[in-house]
Amino acid sequence: MGERSLILGDRSWEVQGRIREEGWYAFRLNGRKAYPLSLLSDPPTEMLKFEVTGYLAGNRLIPDGLISSTDGLSILSKTETIHLLPIELNKFDRVTAGRTWEKGKLIFKTINFPLGPEEELKEAFTTDKTINQIKGVTPSLELAFLFEGWIRQQEVQRRAAIERFLQEEQEKKDREERRKALSEKIGDGAKRRELAKVDFEQAAKAALAVGNAELIGTQRSSNRDEMIVNYKVGERRFQCVCHSETLRIIDAGICLTAEYDSDDFDYGTRGDSFFTLESLPSVIREAIQEGRLVVYRRI
Repeated sequence: MGERSLILGDRSWEVQGRIREEGWYAFRLNGRKAYPLSLLSDPPTEMLKFEVTGYLAGNRLIPDGLISSTDGLSILSKTETIHLLPIELNKFDRVTAGRTWEKGKLIFKTINFPLGPEEELKEAFTTDKTINQIKGVTPSLELAFLFEGWIRQQEVQRRAAIERFLQEEQEKKDREERRKALSEKIGDGAKRRELAKVDFEQAAKAALAVGNAELIGTQRSSNRDEMIVNYKVGERRFQCVCHSETLRIIDAGICLTAEYDSDDFDYGTRGDSFFTLESLPSVIREAIQEGRLVVYRRI
């Protein structure tokens, strides 16, 4: 059975070597050690004791007399996997399994004659019909029906999750390819703004580089479409807030006013919006040189 011990009744042997395939094996016994020889073509199922009979659902046995809720996980917790199942078996087949020792694995022994409603139940399952009108359905057969339905639901959810994952991975790949394509053209202001839509940090880094400034990091603002940018001009650190797509300055973090001779001048208007991430570093350098720099956002 592919285990490290060979147990039969109250006797046990230590299996020598590695058994890669689960199955019935012939062994050579030497003292307390068992040496696997070959797979048996005619399994000695008469060695199986502690028999359990019930219905097959997935690869598990729903035993006669099982009392459980209709929840799939509850049924799962109260049933066992049947090992060495023939591939020709189908759901709702009535089978008997046994063990070579009391606490051993449950191993397929034989298929049994149906009690009557099994074929009708199989039809109901494939057509998504209910089993309320089927006569003679035992509690264990009903649980097998419910458990198979739960397995099917889990498979649907698993496939949906895989599809979502693959779609998300493809979207990430597409975004990355677009980002790389745009990154190759970040010397152009319009391309930097295209890049900002898919990779703001790279766009901000390229924009600041135009003004010979260095990006430290970015974070999203509490306001929609705004990003907080931390950067360096020379050895001094600054922070500003800009639009996440246009890179236009919303809050320069330094004191700026509109020029009186500007066409857009309106008394009391802040001058922040006249600048972008590309132009702001130059303004800071000029203010430093003239001794007029006033900073109110500090990092």
